[in-house]
Amino acid sequence: MLICFVFSTTSLFGLEISCDDPLAYSEKTGELVASGKAKIVVNDKVIIADRISFQKEQGLLEASGNVRIQNKEFYGVADSISYNLSKNIIDCNDVKVKISNYYLDVAKLRYDNGNGYGENAKIFPVSLNNAFTPSLKVKSVNFDKDGKMDVKDATLNIRNQSICVLPNVHAHAASANSHIVWHPQVGAKDSDGVFLKNDFSTQVSPDIAIGGLLDFYTKRGILVGPSIEYHKITSNNDIFSKAYFAWIKDGARARVRGDDIEGKQIGRDRFFGNFEYKQHYGDRVDIISDVHLWSDSEVKKVFRRSWYDENPIPQSFAEIAYRGNNYIVSTYGRFEPNNYFRSIQRLPEVRVDYLPTKILDSYLMHKGYASFARIRGLDERDDVK
Repeated sequence: MLICFVFSTTSLFGLEISCDDPLAYSEKTGELVASGKAKIVVNDKVIIADRISFQKEQGLLEASGNVRIQNKEFYGVADSISYNLSKNIIDCNDVKVKISNYYLDVAKLRYDNGNGYGENAKIFPVSLNNAFTPSLKVKSVNFDKDGKMDVKDATLNIRNQSICVLPNVHAHAASANSHIVWHPQVGAKDSDGVFLKNDFSTQVSPDIAIGGLLDFYTKRGILVGPSIEYHKITSNNDIFSKAYFAWIKDGARARVRGDDIEGKQIGRDRFFGNFEYKQHYGDRVDIISDVHLWSDSEVKKVFRRSWYDENPIPQSFAEIAYRGNNYIVSTYGRFEPNNYFRSIQRLPEVRVDYLPTKILDSYLMHKGYASFARIRGLDERDDVK
């Protein structure tokens, strides 16, 4: 016996249902069918499709035709889905899913109690969605409700062209503390041509991440270089260190490369690098160092403008400080490895600071310092002690 219901919204079998066409229910098969912009709310999920059927005995819900499914963890568009309510398992065909900061275009996807498994997938960042957007084409992908992803047999693609094969990847889609961090940038400029910039790093251990910079410019060439980051925390020691270096044989014309800050022609061999080190040992000792190495004054402005804007005239230095109860003893050196930036160099400076301290039990304070330094001025001949 087939029973038809005519209403816009109702609740049956624990499902909140709305549709344009009359609901159809078969007592013989126990199947409920909603069609015509059908919408069902079940558990924490909203499902919208041209046709939705529900088998009460099996607890099976099937949707087809312009299917959309959404909950707090993801949003997906599919050709068809099958949802086992009793086991909380969803099988999707030809589905596009947004998970945190990434889109997944998957031929087959199973979503099992917050964890997902997909086959033959394409992954690309939400922030970029154009013809030149880099993507990963993968044989399989696993992800969980926290955004962690495992990718196997991955290939980096641009405009459906394979660029390189990548090893198995462990990623985190939602967190800045990711197992893999990838920042692509695509665009075009008269001086660079069409370009693709990539900054990436992969966590190889709890303390170490390795990666690099890999850029492609149709008018300049390929910029490439490694990067490494180390962060170790123990009960009395906190060490953070980061380094990167990038090089390019700049194919741009001389007039495009231009002159440096001193009016000298910029050459073709161009590079930039940075080494940063910070250590806090116990409550007494701090060590900090920051070293910048550039081939010319304009190189970072051209290839990493946002990094350049943060520190257009970098200062290279190193310092070790010991903190006593009311004094600090430090050794500070400022040096200039780049010969086109002029700065006062300290090679080095030794300093003792006596911190403000009460005189006896009065309200009077006293402080002081003493230092010894070898200072090199703007002219290397101007050495002062």
